[in-house]
Amino acid sequence: MNDDPLRAALRRFAQTRGAALGARLLVPVLTLAALATIGAAGSAPNSRVVALALVIAGITMVIPDSHGGLVLVLFLTLIWWASVDASLTGWAIVFGGALAGLHTTLAAAGAPPPGARWSPGMASRWTRRGVVAVSTGAVAWCVVVVQDRLRWSGSLIPAVALIALSAAALWAMAGVRANRPS
Repeated sequence: MNDDPLRAALRRFAQTRGAALGARLLVPVLTLAALATIGAAGSAPNSRVVALALVIAGITMVIPDSHGGLVLVLFLTLIWWASVDASLTGWAIVFGGALAGLHTTLAAAGAPPPGARWSPGMASRWTRRGVVAVSTGAVAWCVVVVQDRLRWSGSLIPAVALIALSAAALWAMAGVRANRPS
């Protein structure tokens, strides 16, 4: 039997149901959110760049456990760097949130088999992971803004201290949540 990988991937995608399908469908939605953020923060990418990003997102949606996710995140990041001039813009946190959401969505979409049913516990766990991923980006952005306002731009020590403190707080929150009785 000569079955090409794309046809097999499309067949698996067609079998995907429920929350796993929802996670896969979020890939192009979050890609569009990232592209819209780039347009709001800087200059809108041209239509060929948007089309290429959506093609990569479509392939990644069908085959979430491939290297397509890495290519998509890198491509969106390159578009950001080429289009947005201000590193301290508030849009950076929105863009970072879209990328963190995309990364978490791809991990969630690729984790279970395509036909698997998601339990409420799985959905809750992946939602928490997504919130932690987005929160970490928000913390990093706040650190950059604080460093800029206090003129600590060249100092690594305050940045490491602020990020370590934030990571400890997130870790403690995750531990408290995990040890709480159901």
